[in-house]
Amino acid sequence: RGYCAVGTHSAVKLSRWIKSSLRGRGSCFKRAFYGLRSYETMEVAPALCCTYRHHRWRHLDSPVVRKWNYYTDDAKDLALEFVKQHLALMNDVMARDAKPDRLEKAQTVRACDFSLLGEPVVYPGINTLLTRLHNLKIATWMDDIGMHPKELDALPTPTQLTLTVLAPTPHWMEMLMQSVFEDPWDRFQASLVVLAKKPYRTALRLVLIETLLDGHFQDYADIICKAKPDFVEGNSNVYIGMYPPFTTSDSNPAPAHEKVLQFCHMLLAIPSVGKYYDMACEHEHSACVLLAHKKFNSTGLGRWHTWVDTGRFHQLVEQNRPVIQSEDYTLENPDWTLAGNVAQGFDPEENRHRRKRRVNHHGVETALAHVASAGNGSRPKPGMRNPKSHPSS
Repeated sequence: RGYCAVGTHSAVKLSRWIKSSLRGRGSCFKRAFYGLRSYETMEVAPALCCTYRHHRWRHLDSPVVRKWNYYTDDAKDLALEFVKQHLALMNDVMARDAKPDRLEKAQTVRACDFSLLGEPVVYPGINTLLTRLHNLKIATWMDDIGMHPKELDALPTPTQLTLTVLAPTPHWMEMLMQSVFEDPWDRFQASLVVLAKKPYRTALRLVLIETLLDGHFQDYADIICKAKPDFVEGNSNVYIGMYPPFTTSDSNPAPAHEKVLQFCHMLLAIPSVGKYYDMACEHEHSACVLLAHKKFNSTGLGRWHTWVDTGRFHQLVEQNRPVIQSEDYTLENPDWTLAGNVAQGFDPEENRHRRKRRVNHHGVETALAHVASAGNGSRPKPGMRNPKSHPSS
C-alpha cells in the first residue's frame, strides 16, 4: 500500500496529495486552511500499533494493543531516518511525473504530518522526536485519536495539535471505532479537557458521515465547547470500501461538500458555538470546511489569519519561550482560501484534476480520471476496465 518501513515500528508514505502537489494538481486542505504545501510535507507514523480496530479511511491490519510493548528506536535517529526515507521514496516514485521546480523545492522538508496509520503519542520517544524535528526546522502537525490523555497532556509544543472526533456519542464511538479499551468515551472526554488547556494551536477534526449529519448538532457543540479549540474542521469521511457497520449498497457514509457546509452552518447557529467561531475557509476538493475562533479575525472584516508562520514558530522555539500562544505565529489568508470565494479553497496556481464517476454492475461507484484542461475526454486509470466494454455500459 505504499508504506516504507522505518526502523522497527515506524513508517513513511507518500500521500496522494503529496503526489498531486508535485504534479501541480493541488494540495490537501491544509494548504488552504493553514498554508502548508503538500510537496514540502512528509507523512509519518512513529508507532504503527493502534488501540482501535476501525478508523476513518484506513484498512487496519497493524497490531492492536493497549500499551507499548516493543523495542523502542532512538527518537533522534528516527527523525533523520524519516527525512531520508521520505526523500528516497519521493525521488524514486515521482522522478518522472513531478514538476522539476517542485521536486527541487521538495528536497527540503518543512513540515511533518503525524497522520498515518497508528497513534503517535503511544511511541515513548515522541517528545524527543518533536524536539529533534524542530531543531531541523521542520514544523510538526500532530493528529491524535484521544485514547491516551496522559501522554497527550505530557506532549511538548507541536506546531498544531489536532484531535479527531470520530463520533458525537458513546454509542456511535463504540460502533465506528471498536476500541480495545472498555472506556473509550471517558478517555476521549479526558483528552478534550487536555486540549482545552493547551496554549498553542489546537483543532478538532469532525469526521462526518451521512448518518450523523442530522440530530447530533448539540452533541458536537458540547464537544467543541469542552475542548475550546482554535479551529474546528468539518471533514467528510473518505470511503474506500470498508467502513462498518455500513455497506455501499445501503448507505454512502461520505457526505458531499455542500452537506458539510450546511452542517457547519447549523453548528454556528447554536449560540454556544456561534458566539466564538465563524466560517473561515473551505476546500471543496476535499469536502472540508474550517471554522475558526473569532480571535483570528480580530478586525471583523473578513481578513482571517489561520495560516501558520512557521519561520516565526521556529524563532519562538529557539527562544525557549515557556508558553507559545496560538496567536503568536499566524499569517493572513489569501482570498482564494476563504469560504464563499469562487476558488473554493483551490490554489489558482494549480491545475484542477477532476474525476468522472459511473456505477458498475455491482452498484459501486468507480472513477475515470481526466485532466479538465486537457480537452481530450476521459481515460481509464491503469488497470481499470474500459467502460465501453463493460457489461454495465
